[in-house]
Amino acid sequence: MMFRRILDRIEEPPVESFRAGGDRFAWAEIHFEAARVDALDAPRRHAMALALYEAEVRPQRFHVQRRAELLIEMRRFTEAEALLTARTDLDRNEWLQRLMARVRLETGDPLNALAWIDRASSSLKAEHFRSEFLELRSEIRAALGDPLAIEDLVKARKASQKAGEAGRLEARLTRVASPE
Repeated sequence: MMFRRILDRIEEPPVESFRAGGDRFAWAEIHFEAARVDALDAPRRHAMALALYEAEVRPQRFHVQRRAELLIEMRRFTEAEALLTARTDLDRNEWLQRLMARVRLETGDPLNALAWIDRASSSLKAEHFRSEFLELRSEIRAALGDPLAIEDLVKARKASQKAGEAGRLEARLTRVASPE
């Protein structure tokens, strides 16, 4: 994978060398995304990303959103939820609402997760991300025992505009359609 090859060639500067918040955020993003590529190194990458996000003196709103997303991936749901609920724009930001739906689902509250993802989906402006919202909605509906949860997965596959994502969704549909 190209990202992995590039990452292997970049010399990582020591954390204390970062002077600007933007530098910290950029490296936090690199570590966050690298964790998705290399599962074996994910705990170390997650820890580095979190340290860099937390080292920002005045993080931008998006940076806080990404930190909450990282905390969800690290399964630190209480901390993620605290970041999300502290945001004054939670009631009008579909991305934060989507993250809140993930937190609620992961903490065993699929009914509230469904309310959050429905709210987020209804205000989504960027249609090229619709597939991500539908995929999460399908997971939530499945957790609720809804036999029609697959409908959202089918819609997610149809809405997908990224080859990798489309392939992953197609594989999920195949597994769901013919469980072993």
